[in-house]
Amino acid sequence: MQDAITIPSVTVDLRQILATYESDGYAYLPRLLTANDATRLLATTTSVAIERVNCGDDTIRFGEQNFADDHPVARFFAGEPLVRLALSLTRDERVRHLTCWTSVYRVGEFINPHTDAIGDIQVLLCLKAPPAEANAGHLILRADTSQQVSLALRPGDAVVFDATSIRHCTTPLTRSPENPEPLRVVAVGRYFTTIAAIAAPNADEGRQGPGTPVPGRA
Repeated sequence: MQDAITIPSVTVDLRQILATYESDGYAYLPRLLTANDATRLLATTTSVAIERVNCGDDTIRFGEQNFADDHPVARFFAGEPLVRLALSLTRDERVRHLTCWTSVYRVGEFINPHTDAIGDIQVLLCLKAPPAEANAGHLILRADTSQQVSLALRPGDAVVFDATSIRHCTTPLTRSPENPEPLRVVAVGRYFTTIAAIAAPNADEGRQGPGTPVPGRA
């Protein structure tokens, strides 16, 4: 039963995160969860169907799971610490809407460079990643610019950023002798804090890659 699951708690240093976010446009949150808590949260997703989605290019596909409000993943992102973080960074008074999903990447899969079409701020949390750098699957922020940032997120690490303004993508997940079938799973909470964002068409959709926004997320 979902009600019997303990939702991991987190502690965030708002002052430090706010300073980094204002200077860099994003904030890296290493060990937002312990690796064990990330694994436990991942275990709650196994009964949810994985759909195949794309980001404006039908030749680039990967998996996605979407969660109802009462699912542990949604309850984690709706918890007071992360809601307070979202409101502090957007300088708004309340979260008007929240959507949550996981992106699931297997060998050869990635998401192409894009900005999201909607939302005010996103928290991306790594739930599973291969231990070896050789397997790649890195998150790229400020993609295709001279200020590009590559992050090799470990389970429990997170990033908070405005996905509508920062172009982002991932590198393809690759095989290695030690891990021939790597798997990368990230959970995302997208926070809508402004009336304009929640009033946008298709508020539960919203990646924008080359061309028209399509169902799915970053």
